[in-house]
Amino acid sequence: MKNINRKNITSLIKGASLFTCGGGLSFTKQLEDIKCMKNLSVNLKSLSAFNPKSYLFTVAEIGTTQAPPIEKEKIAQKMLGLLEKNVGVPLTGIYPVEIGQESITVKTAEYVGLPIADIDSTGFRAVPFVDISVFLLKKIPISYETMIIATSDGKIQVIKGIHDSKDAEEKLRTIAKQDSNGIIFSMGEIVSVGMLQKHFQNTRSYSQALQFGKIKSIDMLVKKLSPKYFLEGKILKTKMIKTAGFFSEYKTFQEKSGEIFTLVCLNETLYILNSKRKIFACVPGKILLIDKENIVGLSNQELVRDREVMILIIPAADIWTTPQAKKMFGGKRFSYLLSKRKIKV
Repeated sequence: MKNINRKNITSLIKGASLFTCGGGLSFTKQLEDIKCMKNLSVNLKSLSAFNPKSYLFTVAEIGTTQAPPIEKEKIAQKMLGLLEKNVGVPLTGIYPVEIGQESITVKTAEYVGLPIADIDSTGFRAVPFVDISVFLLKKIPISYETMIIATSDGKIQVIKGIHDSKDAEEKLRTIAKQDSNGIIFSMGEIVSVGMLQKHFQNTRSYSQALQFGKIKSIDMLVKKLSPKYFLEGKILKTKMIKTAGFFSEYKTFQEKSGEIFTLVCLNETLYILNSKRKIFACVPGKILLIDKENIVGLSNQELVRDREVMILIIPAADIWTTPQAKKMFGGKRFSYLLSKRKIKV
């Protein structure tokens, strides 16, 4: 069992930022969010170390990544109490729903006094929708029936009667859009530890992030990742795509060779188009946006005009390569983002 504390939290957030694919919370924003935590100490437990008869839940902020984080110190314990009261099963830990929300997961774990499971539900990356989940691909039941949410003003609500992941996506996004800051904090999505131990690989997600956060040179990072494609250049211009509740843009990128590419993002970067408007890369592959000088991942909000960026494209995790997986998280699902550019997927 590892411990997350003031000495290694920066490495955790830095290492994880490399794999957010432009989504999640930015490295800088997350550091700002955790700087108030002077005596941070959260246990990081292997999946195998949990009681198989217990259950895990997750926490997340849903809505625009441009909103300030919701303060959780005064509400987290109350939210957990409401969740336990309504679900009636032993909740013994928190699992990260994705990579890119480390400050949210760690702060909540500290406030409620529970460990973090060393796994994530999306294949060591960030994703735009609630229903994009490795657990669902492996047919591991997730209970959405009761979810506890807090709005940006700290008001807590118990949301009951959610049928499945798509229903959760619709209801939570609707509440987030109605919030004054366009964001909510959610707690729920309960999973049986026994089912995870039986059907899910122990991915060591935060342990991996801690190791990547210690890498000292960009050459070391590239060697470790062995990307399929490697681009380096700068952003020439950006154009907003109207999509409520998301940060969504087309970004024109000029590679050092002079070739022009277009990045298409919906929180995360989902496509890269070449100069002939053909798809050069797309999900479920990982499109990593890297600040070469600081060896840290960049969010799409940080990719403004003249910003230099290194782009590493690495293959999707094996779990995302099946026909069912590509239907859940493949290029065709987001083709509406390309319709105005007349790109066929």
